[in-house]
Amino acid sequence: MTSKTSLQARILSVLGSLAVLIVLSPTIARAQTPKAGWASQTGYHNAETSVQHNIVAAASRAVGQSSGQSNTGGTWLTDAADNDGSRMRQAINHYQGWYWSNPRRLTLDQIRAQMIADFAGSAYDATRKLALANQIIQKYNDAVRFGPVRIPTNDNDTLWFLGIRKQCLEWAMSTAISAGGGSRNYSAGAVTDPRAFRPGMGLYRQDKTHAMLILDIRWDSAGNPVEFKVAEANYGSGWINPSGQVPWQRVVGSRTGITYNPGVYKVVSY
Repeated sequence: MTSKTSLQARILSVLGSLAVLIVLSPTIARAQTPKAGWASQTGYHNAETSVQHNIVAAASRAVGQSSGQSNTGGTWLTDAADNDGSRMRQAINHYQGWYWSNPRRLTLDQIRAQMIADFAGSAYDATRKLALANQIIQKYNDAVRFGPVRIPTNDNDTLWFLGIRKQCLEWAMSTAISAGGGSRNYSAGAVTDPRAFRPGMGLYRQDKTHAMLILDIRWDSAGNPVEFKVAEANYGSGWINPSGQVPWQRVVGSRTGITYNPGVYKVVSY
């Protein structure tokens, strides 16, 4: 014979289970049937969180624009790494000394050759050394027109002086952070389930050479990601050390046609 207390306990247990089912039912109802096509068009596994929506919107607006000044927070010093920042400052100081010398004992071509020699020991080739010397000359001459020139004394100020823009990872991370996301560098853990990929996540090369933001995903009828549309900075040619676009001409671009290969890419969530 069941006691009243025991019966009440069973009733409460059943009611509790029903309550759980009622709470879970909206989640169950949200399960999506796979739809072939781009997520932005079908709605299948499109951006879900506010951070993902914000990243897609911000990255989309940036396409065709400058990637922005590098190292705005004092953290990104890639272009000045391996003592290249010191070499840049040495060339800047040589030009300043020549600019204000009276009389000038060297011609412009001679001081340019000396500035190029300041990059000895770097990974730049002759073409990039010449481009750096010419950029220093142009930026210094431009600065003189507005008053005394503030000569950089550290790597951060050097990037500002030369107008060097954000590289791929710096742009991707700063965009994600400004959209409310977290910081995710190349060592960040990957989203391992391809069906959990969403626009608004990052797509990084496993060899740590390039980082992109996912704008859209094309899914097949079985719910597998088959193609990414991305936004990215510094994707192109014209420079080495690092490879990509000319540092003071870097822009954000967009492309499709990237297929997921876990040996080549990983997806990260911000």
